[in-house]
Amino acid sequence: MRHFIVISVFLVGYICFLNSCKAKDEAIKQSDLIHRDSMIAILVDIHLAETMIQTIRRDKDSTQTATIQEYYQTIFKQHQITENQFSESFNYYSKDIEQFDAMYEEMQTILSKMEEETKVETPK
Repeated sequence: MRHFIVISVFLVGYICFLNSCKAKDEAIKQSDLIHRDSMIAILVDIHLAETMIQTIRRDKDSTQTATIQEYYQTIFKQHQITENQFSESFNYYSKDIEQFDAMYEEMQTILSKMEEETKVETPK
């Protein structure tokens, strides 16, 4: 759970960084808005990437040289979106706190299921 909180802080910090790089008054076009379910999948991938980076740092694994920015770019490419689309969609969804909380809960549910599946698949 501690890692989840740390990762969440990094995610929020990254989003704040992205927001500071663009004009605040730009309205997102509906065609550029990432669908809610896709956004949740992207947030799950970002959480997993940030967890990997934290693990690498914690273990001081010098063989791993990827940066979080490289992970983000890979995620954006995998989901066929741009960094700007992600940032604008994140801002759009975060304006409705109830909707955003529901998305976050769905993300946590998916991550919990993934964790349980990993425990089941791991041989003892």
